[in-house]
Amino acid sequence: MMTNNRPFISAITGVREVALAATADLAYWRGKLRSEALVPYDDDGRASLLLTAIAAKFRGIPFRELSISVLVSDDGGATPAGAYLAHAYNSSRLLAFAERVFFQTPYHLAQLTMDERIPARIDLSGDGHVLFSARMGDKATPGREEDALFDGPIYLPGGRQVFYARLSGRGQRYALDAADQMTIQRSPDDPIFGQLLDSDIKGKEWLVRAGAIHARSKTYRREGG
Repeated sequence: MMTNNRPFISAITGVREVALAATADLAYWRGKLRSEALVPYDDDGRASLLLTAIAAKFRGIPFRELSISVLVSDDGGATPAGAYLAHAYNSSRLLAFAERVFFQTPYHLAQLTMDERIPARIDLSGDGHVLFSARMGDKATPGREEDALFDGPIYLPGGRQVFYARLSGRGQRYALDAADQMTIQRSPDDPIFGQLLDSDIKGKEWLVRAGAIHARSKTYRREGG
């Protein structure tokens, strides 16, 4: 999909991952990303979103994380060429703080649970209320196994900064089934969920990995930003 030649400053192995690919209203995200000087990837007339939950350890600290991204393009929408990190959550107060301060990423503290075992699931809560939940049905259709790779830029809110990530590892892809469920609750403190609802988000496909590798660069100033 993309390539990156920036040096990585950290790499986490053995990452448990549940990713839900989704689509949303293209005009909505074109409007949202215009101020970021970004153009969403046109996935057959819809924007392409990725909601990724992971469980891992960083320097001995266990954590869970949920990132919400929109794939972007540098050729007017025809080809994916990176992702815009709209919002993110971490279960560790320390790591969420470090992300915001040292990497300028939009991480916030939340209660997160995820399970990559089939049927896979993701749950995020804030102030005791479930804000996002995605779950496979009890009888998930067998998926196809493949090596999945993202290697490219991650653009940050504000239009000024970017880092580079390489997310790799063998996993299983599952088409969304009629028995799968996704629920989203609006919250005044977490506007991203209202944005997902307003843009008519629809799940498309799962990617489940029990041993992914996540590597990242430092945060750079965007060219022209």
